Amino acid sequence: MLENLYQEVLTLEANTMEDKIILDINNLYINFKNGSDIIRAVDGINITLYKGKTTTIIGESGSGKSQTVLAILGLTDGQPGIVSGSINFNYHNLLENIPLFKSTNKNEYKKLDKWFHNQQKIFKKIRGKEIALIFQDARASLIPYYSIKEQAWETWKKNNSNNEKLFLDRIFHLSKSLAFENIERILSSYPNQLSGGEAQRAYILLSLLGNPELVIADEPTSSLDPSTSKSIIRLLVDLSKEENFSLLIISHDLGQVLSISDSIYVFLKGSIVEELMIDDKDIILPKHPYTRFLLSMAEGKAFRELRVNKSIKRGNINTTIKGCPYANNCSLKYEKDEKFKSKCEELKPDLKKVHQGKVACWFYE
Repeated sequence: MLENLYQEVLTLEANTMEDKIILDINNLYINFKNGSDIIRAVDGINITLYKGKTTTIIGESGSGKSQTVLAILGLTDGQPGIVSGSINFNYHNLLENIPLFKSTNKNEYKKLDKWFHNQQKIFKKIRGKEIALIFQDARASLIPYYSIKEQAWETWKKNNSNNEKLFLDRIFHLSKSLAFENIERILSSYPNQLSGGEAQRAYILLSLLGNPELVIADEPTSSLDPSTSKSIIRLLVDLSKEENFSLLIISHDLGQVLSISDSIYVFLKGSIVEELMIDDKDIILPKHPYTRFLLSMAEGKAFRELRVNKSIKRGNINTTIKGCPYANNCSLKYEKDEKFKSKCEELKPDLKKVHQGKVACWFYE
């Protein structure tokens, strides 16, 4: 009897932990056709998001972070696009029955196109209502010839109902959280009549009307000044706690997101080189040399100074990066013997558990 009770407790604990997962990406690959070549934009990544937590993806331009976000929402553009893997949102695989991509012939493209077209019915159901996306430039995302209130009403009707009283109640509740000084002025304004910060907060308001479970902010402050940028990021985190949604932030600035993240995924050339689990914001212990490099560079300067090494060929589907994506820039590979150096350049390391997360680096084997 005690044994059965003990087993029930273990099962309950396991289910409790399991229930915390809202998004689970497994072995995701995204390829794009470039002439006769296939470029691998995302190279077999794994990401887990937990309910009520703030997760961040950081990486330089072309590292695959935005393509990962677009894949979650079924918005990848170009052939072949997503070629394999799973994206589980609330335990439902959004890539269910995706055809296996074996070659670059036209029939393979047709299979993927047909599957993608059919799968859009599922993606459309979750976009906006269950998963909201906040783009980089709010002014460019908002409709220029509709007032904010008109856009809010259309968004509300799409995701909720025609009940105007509930709509106004929700608007004014969110306006308090977003700290609008004059919500009536904001609602009656057109996008070009708002400041950059006001436009971004107005776009956040629209994004939250559907009560999403997951909000993805793709570099939401890239067009704002540093002071406004910091306040918008802090606002998003506070709202996630108040509204009880999970938050995924895409950023190029490690310094900006360290203080607000529960976990950070570091992208480099389509791969994840480190997953940082942050228990103590005052003690950050990155293991991967690339993450250490980013941490040493203030205010994201690293992303402007370090770009994809052009000496690495990424064209043909069969000649993607062989070894560690940071091998050409890493000094750790010289700290052991020649055999170790060769391993870094020829074999891609998997993410392995370490203290405070996971790291993909042969040095820690």
